[in-house]
Amino acid sequence: MGIRIHALILATVAGLLASCGDDEGSSDSQTTSSCGGDEPFELDEMLTADMITGSMSVNGYTSVDELTCEDLCRYAAPVIDVSTIDSCTHTLEVNEDADDTSDEAATGTISCAGAAVTCVDGRRPLGHVEAEVPGHSLAAYLARSAHMEAASIGAFTQLADQLTAREAPLDLIRRCLAAAEDEREHARLITELARAEGALPPPVEPTRPFAETRC
Repeated sequence: MGIRIHALILATVAGLLASCGDDEGSSDSQTTSSCGGDEPFELDEMLTADMITGSMSVNGYTSVDELTCEDLCRYAAPVIDVSTIDSCTHTLEVNEDADDTSDEAATGTISCAGAAVTCVDGRRPLGHVEAEVPGHSLAAYLARSAHMEAASIGAFTQLADQLTAREAPLDLIRRCLAAAEDEREHARLITELARAEGALPPPVEPTRPFAETRC
């Protein structure tokens, strides 16, 4: 819910900042979505009971029998948005003695391949330098996500500074600063996940301080 609130705040004030850029009219102050084209992915792993019940919950199913291979592939794939699934096979071992919605309802395997759009959405800080994290593994995805969570800290504090300069309501400014603290915690948590997968998120390196930007 917190992330949705932060996004709503950013969308609300985006109109105020639409005309804000550097002296040369650079576009690096804009709210952007860093999305590439479709990237191939492959998945071949065990399905845990938690993954199966999670897929059921996401799709609103009440029975394991309703799950398709594509449902399981989209849920288990370590990418944000699976756009196409070219091949998919799976096995499910259903525990006949367990309730369909219990954690022991089923286990199995999933093997699928296709294409996915990998995006990291959010407002980059002014002067932000995009980090290059090659690869499509879970570790690479977590490293990119942790980097952008860290970048969002500065983005929200910059936004609070801009709103202060425009004499925006104090409550809105406080929400931006609170959002920055939330992003700090998000960055810490996702960095821990990335490191657990053997990845080190790249540091956030702005090219110039926010004070040099004029509106």
